[in-house]
Amino acid sequence: MDNGGGWTVFQRRTGGSTSFFRNWAAYKNGFGDINVDFWLGNEKLYYLTNQKYYSLRFDVTTSNRDSKYALYSEFRIMSESHNYRLDRLGSHSGTTGTRFPDNNKGKDFSTYDEDNDGCDKYNCALRHRGGWWHSDSWCNYCHGGDNHCDQFHYTGASSCYTFAPVKTLMVTTTGPMDRTSSLTTMPLRYNVHRDENSADLNVMTSNVLEYLV
Repeated sequence: MDNGGGWTVFQRRTGGSTSFFRNWAAYKNGFGDINVDFWLGNEKLYYLTNQKYYSLRFDVTTSNRDSKYALYSEFRIMSESHNYRLDRLGSHSGTTGTRFPDNNKGKDFSTYDEDNDGCDKYNCALRHRGGWWHSDSWCNYCHGGDNHCDQFHYTGASSCYTFAPVKTLMVTTTGPMDRTSSLTTMPLRYNVHRDENSADLNVMTSNVLEYLV
């Protein structure tokens, strides 16, 4: 995977070893194993995407093992007071030939215990067993339970793409992060690359994200 620079993984789905049928607090703080299946946490994702301009990349492997990706030029979510709303989603490019999250742009994040999808018929997160920026017109069943499938439309056809190892949702920054930001999280360690340089980010249990130079 490449598209000019390093990437911070905020979701990884590899095969159902970790349940994504979690409550609001779990999605806020993060859960899972960063090397297998995990969610980075909406609070951390909010601080990350509000530092600088970020883009979003979505990598999938199809049911016949083809690799596809979707790239969005801008990505930002709002704070918890706005239900981590998917605030910005830029122009699409990539090999999926789809505009998958477009139906979720401007939507609040939903979990089974915090129903913000605007759907009167049912709770999307409860029905499909996973938190996401669900909308009344597009319940994203791919992000729930043991089902990692979503519909991508390209060349006039609809094909089911399944998540496979190292296929992820990612964000990247166009500039360096601020030195400190208040976060609530479990211990993690990952890399963010800027230009030709790289820097480690260590999410500390003391609720401080330290930018290491």
